[in-house]
Amino acid sequence: MGRCSQNFAQMACRPSGCLSAHARHAHLPASWLLHDTQSFWLRTLALTHDNYVAEANLGEFLFNQGRSDEAANHFRAALAIRPQGMIANLNLGAYEDRRGNLPAAIDHYQMVINHAGDVGMRATAYGSLGFVYRQMGQSMKAKQCFETALTLAPERTRAMIGLGLVAQDSGDLAAAVRWYSRAVATQPGDVASLLLAQALQREAFSLTRRQFTSASRARRRISPERRKKRSRYSPANEER
Repeated sequence: MGRCSQNFAQMACRPSGCLSAHARHAHLPASWLLHDTQSFWLRTLALTHDNYVAEANLGEFLFNQGRSDEAANHFRAALAIRPQGMIANLNLGAYEDRRGNLPAAIDHYQMVINHAGDVGMRATAYGSLGFVYRQMGQSMKAKQCFETALTLAPERTRAMIGLGLVAQDSGDLAAAVRWYSRAVATQPGDVASLLLAQALQREAFSLTRRQFTSASRARRRISPERRKKRSRYSPANEER
């Protein structure tokens, strides 16, 4: 896979958490979101004790602001209160995933898969786990995770892209094109569109190369005598 394909694949692989506090309050003014959300949860933590919800939501807010190390501290605090907290596990898994701490990311994603009652959250965890396994070179496990994610949530384009990448890794460009096409049809986006265009280009190049190789082999099977006969009856000779 070329460098440009790898960059877009990395964007597709980037772990995603569940709905953030920002997303849940998207109708509120930006100034409130950037200031009052953080102040609200900090005030809540100051006034309460062992508040899982406040720790998890503050962590989500900070994570979406790019303050991932601060966010991770709050996710860990949330899990100290409630070890099977799904939001904190999913987001801490995403944090460890981005840091390259893949064994820790797997543990957190598996916790969500094994205990989450919400189907969408489990689908997200399966999709993220699929990309972790792909990074580790375990393509079969990655494929199984992406397929399970789609079984749980058939419209998950990230899982479709994951299956396309696994297919392309194995050299199955036709399957990769099918998955990227499905992702684009389900939810058009830059990542899926570029991966599809590049896969189509590589597939066309591969087909041309196969056709050229097949023609070369066929030509080599023609005996020298038959080649001479063909050359006698070529259009150039007829004009002489």
